[in-house]
Amino acid sequence: MNAPMDKKNEAINKLFDGQVQSAIVKTKGAVTPYKVNNSQLIESSCQNSETKRPFPVNAVVHLRNLPVCVISAKMTTCRLLLLSLALLIILTEMSLALFVFAAVFIDSNEVTISPFNFCSKGQNGKILSCQPVPSTTVYLCLYVPVVLVPFALLSSLLSYGEEDSSVLRLSMWCQAAASALSLLGLVWFVGLHWAYASQSAMTVYYYCCVLVTAELAVTTYLSYVLTQQQQKKEEEHNPH
Repeated sequence: MNAPMDKKNEAINKLFDGQVQSAIVKTKGAVTPYKVNNSQLIESSCQNSETKRPFPVNAVVHLRNLPVCVISAKMTTCRLLLLSLALLIILTEMSLALFVFAAVFIDSNEVTISPFNFCSKGQNGKILSCQPVPSTTVYLCLYVPVVLVPFALLSSLLSYGEEDSSVLRLSMWCQAAASALSLLGLVWFVGLHWAYASQSAMTVYYYCCVLVTAELAVTTYLSYVLTQQQQKKEEEHNPH
């Protein structure tokens, strides 16, 4: 009675082996999947690992590309973490320069100048008098980025759980606007007080804001690259 069952199992095993072998074509010593490109294999491997569906007959071919899918996902996650960390550092630098140290960008033996006040000094270095600086453009250009950067940070954090590239694109535009406004504010400030601006008179807080502007430009480019990658994945999953 066991003989028919053994013959049946042997026939099934031969059929399975034949289908697996037909899915693989050997060319020049390399094993290449038949009529299936790498992106399709990676996508199929990811879908099978996420939905926990039974693998097809050629599951061996898909499992070979599963580590590639995992590595790609980990690289994207690491880049998003680096982007969020960079934005957090930028926000800290801006808060210190603009709020804690009151944005004192020029400090010499004669004057101390910030976007808010113009203070004259005496011979002993003590402040004699201060006058407000009415420059709304400088205020907006320097302090609006303090609002935009947290939005960019929040958007980059939300992009972890969102498959829509528009969330990461929002972060990119916030960073780009913050970088452009910071640059405009710094140039406008120096233009207003050109007579007192010199390399020795400019404080570390001014150069910190210059560094923030450059850092925002770099993070904007990084966000652009990540957005393009996310958009490409969406097009692969939704070709129509």
